[in-house]
Amino acid sequence: MWVRYPLPRTHYPVPTTLHPLPCTHYPIPTIRYLPTTTSKHQQTMHDYTKLRIWNDGLDLVEEVYKATEDFPKDERFGLTSQVRRSAVSMPSNIAEGAGRRTPGEFKQFLGIATGSSCELHTQLIIANRLGFMDHGVLVALTERIVGIQKGVFKLDGTLVGKK
Repeated sequence: MWVRYPLPRTHYPVPTTLHPLPCTHYPIPTIRYLPTTTSKHQQTMHDYTKLRIWNDGLDLVEEVYKATEDFPKDERFGLTSQVRRSAVSMPSNIAEGAGRRTPGEFKQFLGIATGSSCELHTQLIIANRLGFMDHGVLVALTERIVGIQKGVFKLDGTLVGKK
């Protein structure tokens, strides 16, 4: 099977003067055909929207945003921003890794998501120690984070190959 790809923009004819006529007098760009074969290392993209850990990550982001609403206003660009960005980073890295071509790349982004979860947990502990967050909220969010971490490790173990 062959797929049509237009030539890059640099291959199209460029007029040297402006003409008042419509552009129909310019030649139609040629189309090159490339085979749709994939190498043995390429695999199809995973559908990350069906991954439980991605959906749990989105739920965690919502909970983190609600938990940080009551943080002091002077922390808006400090701890509040850091906590929210690390929470958003978890499902984002899972999605980005799922869109990569090889299992090794997917594993790399799962590792980054795990790192973001550890960062988030640390920042939540700091928020609790500074009195910005109740201990009960910290425990609930920690349980969610640990559940996502376990899911990431489990998914990481099912991915075959390192290339």
